[in-house]
Amino acid sequence: MNIEWRWVNAVVPKMTQELIDRYSLLRTIHLMQPVGRRLLAEKLGVSERNVRTDLEALESSQLVAMQSKGVVLTPDGERAADQLLPLIQNLTGIHKKEKALQTRLGWRAAGS
Repeated sequence: MNIEWRWVNAVVPKMTQELIDRYSLLRTIHLMQPVGRRLLAEKLGVSERNVRTDLEALESSQLVAMQSKGVVLTPDGERAADQLLPLIQNLTGIHKKEKALQTRLGWRAAGS
């Protein structure tokens, strides 16, 4: 399914940014788990309140679990982070940036 994200943004403003923000939260948890809210907020450059709000939403979707040592991803959270990667790369334009950098540096992509 190829979605024109500019139309999604027109209908639901800021939805793509919220998706990107929550994905960043999932990936940061994945890399640092178990991790506390304060450290997450620090690493992501957002308020602890924003992290708490997003964590509550992710917890209600059963993508993260709150433990005494900190937040961890659930198996569904791990799958969500993996499955969302191509979409996030598309939304952020990371593939275009990677290709432009490779061209500028004269590098070939792996497997080329």
